[in-house]
Amino acid sequence: MMGSKRFRFIGFVATIAALGAQTASVAAEVGWSPPTPTTTASTLWLNEAAGSSTLGQGMLQLNGPAESLVLTDPSTANHTGLLTLTGTVPTFHTTVAAGSQDSIVGMNIGSGEPQTDNFGRTVINSLVADAATDVSQITKTRRGTLLLDDASTYSGATTLFDGSLAAGNAKSFASGASGLNGGALSSPDFPAAPAQTFANSASNSASVGSTVTFGDTLSPVNTGFSSGIDLQGAVRTFTTGANVTFDDVVANGAMSKSGTAALTLTGINTYAGGTTLTEGTLFAANNSALGSGPLALGSASSPTISSDASGPSASRTFANAVSVNGDVTFGDGSNNGAMLFASSANLGNAGETPVFTANATTTFGGAVTGEAATGKAVTGGARLTKTGSGVLTHCGRNSHSGGTTFASGMMLAGSNGSFGSGALTFAGGAIGSADSTPHIFANSIVFLGNLTIGNYIDSLGALTFTSQVDLGNSDRRLTTKSDATFTGAIANGSITKDGLGALVLSGSNAYAGGTTLLEGTLLAGSDQAFGSGMLSLNGGIIGSASGQRSFANALSMDGGAVQFGDTEHLASLLFTGTTALAPGQKTFNTVADTTFTGILAGSGASLIKTGDGILTLANANT
Repeated sequence: MMGSKRFRFIGFVATIAALGAQTASVAAEVGWSPPTPTTTASTLWLNEAAGSSTLGQGMLQLNGPAESLVLTDPSTANHTGLLTLTGTVPTFHTTVAAGSQDSIVGMNIGSGEPQTDNFGRTVINSLVADAATDVSQITKTRRGTLLLDDASTYSGATTLFDGSLAAGNAKSFASGASGLNGGALSSPDFPAAPAQTFANSASNSASVGSTVTFGDTLSPVNTGFSSGIDLQGAVRTFTTGANVTFDDVVANGAMSKSGTAALTLTGINTYAGGTTLTEGTLFAANNSALGSGPLALGSASSPTISSDASGPSASRTFANAVSVNGDVTFGDGSNNGAMLFASSANLGNAGETPVFTANATTTFGGAVTGEAATGKAVTGGARLTKTGSGVLTHCGRNSHSGGTTFASGMMLAGSNGSFGSGALTFAGGAIGSADSTPHIFANSIVFLGNLTIGNYIDSLGALTFTSQVDLGNSDRRLTTKSDATFTGAIANGSITKDGLGALVLSGSNAYAGGTTLLEGTLLAGSDQAFGSGMLSLNGGIIGSASGQRSFANALSMDGGAVQFGDTEHLASLLFTGTTALAPGQKTFNTVADTTFTGILAGSGASLIKTGDGILTLANANT
């Protein structure tokens, strides 16, 4: 049996026992490759069986699937020794691929057998320190994973080129500069593992030289950087497999965010090359978090841009010009501080259909003053779809031509041109003025659902729609919380009027499904305003918007009281169709003079007349 061999490394002693075998049939060899005229470094190597191998330069090389390197503290007999790196550019180099044998240093080995962590990771469980007079650094290359699991003290840089570099401690990479030139940086998913924030010294920002991934399936714990990030004058892509936070200034370049996890920017950032968001969530902790360059948002996965908190103090105003390259979500549903995009926005090309999901109040176009002369423009040929429960505001005179779809939440207008030149499609949600200013829209209208107009709090400006309206062959409920006027022709369906605001129908309308008044005021600007279907009066006020009106519609009345005209609308009303009264007492409050020439019929119905106007019943009623 070959005796024990002792080798001294920079003042630290390691013992490699039983290098040989007890019988000739099980062979192992240890050797030394001296320098050559072309090779200035030597290699100490261990092979599991006799024979040559491909040797590196200036390293300790273990060849064979059953070899381990163990550094031992003789005072405790535990494998907790110190790995010390020396040399001009000392490098810990691993070529271990996922699932293969590990090199394990400093782990507590009880059985003496070679150890693995079952994931193909090279693990250093002890701290890494400088030699007595040298500055050491770690450079990680190749595809394997290196895990540094203790608080280290080496003062040189930590550079990642390829593979995965994992930290089990916030001080695993010590305090020197960091170089992120590729690969994946992560923190392992140990039980109760906390998020790791790497606190490199303020003068040692992390330099990014290529695309970097944060986290993976083996190491999904959140990470962060408390020192600055230098993008080195280029576009850098950050792929977030785990949440990551940049707490200090990001400078000098451009940033692209992909990956399903979140990136949080908390610094007063100075990078000017722009920000691209294609996946996951981007949190902005201040108004300058996104730098000064353009902001490109969106993809088919509807990435989220959000404030990092909620409430008035969490509102954000971004001066970045915006381009939309797909679906976008505003606000993550929990952190819903309002966002104002004060510069121009381009929605893309004709035929594109970006969907905006607003979970937070979101405004495009700057402050609203009158016709929003200070508002910026939204341009492009794409169609915009608004979803989500939040509010989206367009303040500028916008030129996007693809149209706007309202699906949920609310969209507010700060100018007559806020919705560009394309059609408005109402599939749900609400539309309103951004304040008390009235607005007129020339867009054609298609209904695919119900619509609320305005609110009872701050969206009080009256809206006028001057183009044609298609009800989509269904009954559409219009809830008017602010006044609304439709002057264009309305076709294909029926209308139910709800809400306390006034609804004015002025066109010669052709819809035949009927009109139902539940609440508020319904005014007619023409004799054909209510189409050709049944006019159902179940509450509220019906009147003329201008001049005397004569309606040929058949009428029904299920509710208890209807008012005809009001103090501002006193023109007389004439109803020539038959009127069906449901059983029970009915009250006609005639503020304006009102005449029924058709038959009023209804078993069990009774009629009470109130109001100063004249009520004329001109037929033999039943």
